[in-house]
Amino acid sequence: MEAIVKSTFLNGVLQEEVYIDQLEGFVIKGKEDKVGHKDILIVSIYVDDIIYTGNNKELLDEFMEDTMMKYEMTDFGLLYHFLGMGVVRTRSSIFNHQKKNASSLLKKFGLNECKTVTTPLAAIEKLTKDDGS
Repeated sequence: MEAIVKSTFLNGVLQEEVYIDQLEGFVIKGKEDKVGHKDILIVSIYVDDIIYTGNNKELLDEFMEDTMMKYEMTDFGLLYHFLGMGVVRTRSSIFNHQKKNASSLLKKFGLNECKTVTTPLAAIEKLTKDDGS
């Protein structure tokens, strides 16, 4: 999912290290360095862009609802493009690409009308640490 905060404040680079502790109820004795809850919410923020994902639909909805109540935001739904990368989802995977950037570079240098060729690398080649050369 992707959202954009309508007004953000840019701050300078932090000069100190920042640490966080797990919330009460999430700490398991003997496993203090692990998260002790099965539901996961991952939030990535870049300036005014927020990407969030997780394994619990209700948790995702609650996060977005709470965040939108506190900040003026627009919810763009599923992520298709972020920071110059395209995002394609299949049933079993997520694929990131930079097709738009590659096309822009080809156009900039007058190579967008060139004929394409396949990658000059054997697709079934097994790479090893010691290839004998």
